[in-house]
Amino acid sequence: LFPDSILAIVIIAAVFSVAVQGISVLSQARLFALSNEERSRLNTVFVVNNFLFGAVGSALASFLWSQGGWAYVMMGTIFISLMALIVWMSSRNPFYEADN
Repeated sequence: LFPDSILAIVIIAAVFSVAVQGISVLSQARLFALSNEERSRLNTVFVVNNFLFGAVGSALASFLWSQGGWAYVMMGTIFISLMALIVWMSSRNPFYEADN
């Protein structure tokens, strides 16, 4: 999708950046609702997770770029996003159980 368009890459990168920041804000808001002890431990896990998976994602994107350019990077992004959606959907509580 738009393999030669710098504008498309800039727009997609900007949208991705906004999405990542939104997820970080939502995650941090949930962390700050916890007690101090829980918050400290989970915040450590959150920051370490962001660092480790950011490094893995950068390495994977570099590898995919070298193999197939923008198309492979986007296919990898779609695959990882779908996997995250499946994990999230399978682990969340239904609405009727959330009130109990």
